[in-house]
Amino acid sequence: MSVRVNMAVSLDGRIALPSRKRFRLGGDEDLARLTALRAWADVVVVGAATIRTEDPPFSLPAAEARKRAQDGRSPHPAVAVVTASLDLGIGRVFTGPNHAIVAVPDPAPAPSPELDATAEIWRFPEARVAADQLLGRLRSAGYERILVEGGGGTAAGFFAADLVDELYLTLTPWFIGGDDAPAICEAGGVLPGTGRFALAGIEKRAEEVFLLYRRRYLAEGAGGTDSVPDQ
Repeated sequence: MSVRVNMAVSLDGRIALPSRKRFRLGGDEDLARLTALRAWADVVVVGAATIRTEDPPFSLPAAEARKRAQDGRSPHPAVAVVTASLDLGIGRVFTGPNHAIVAVPDPAPAPSPELDATAEIWRFPEARVAADQLLGRLRSAGYERILVEGGGGTAAGFFAADLVDELYLTLTPWFIGGDDAPAICEAGGVLPGTGRFALAGIEKRAEEVFLLYRRRYLAEGAGGTDSVPDQ
């Protein structure tokens, strides 16, 4: 099983505006890399706040979908939405071609009939959905390639549990500012995984820099590279 995190960040390390309103940080090259990572993934993990704020599509372009189908895979990756409340609208993630999973703590209320009809509901016994438990459930369901797209709270759970194998960062030429602007990893204190990543790739395109970090034991075994490898 492999877990990748992909984020576009501003020069001051933010992933969104303080208002959390939709704002595209990355350019076309960043979007191409995101598409390649989604084509690699069996399932994309994303937090409910991202779904509510951005309502992003997760379907792949026709060429990538055909290639996956030719390889015996589903044409599009599944999407697992992590939520505490089931307060989710029926947006593109639930009406598109992706198989939708909603991961929710057991105390949460019953889903709406519309959500129950369009998504597979996974309930977890704790007060929140723990990253390690979600990963175990995904593995049991046959998902081996996991792409975490955020937001910062969802990513923090995977970093804190030391579950991230590779981190893909796009450094964009924006300053956002504001104490309330969300960061790549929203959590209190120093995470256990801090310092365990090594730079494995760097590439500059126009005004953006693409960085790849790997957990040290992976980086040491793979050797260094001066560009981001093919996904």
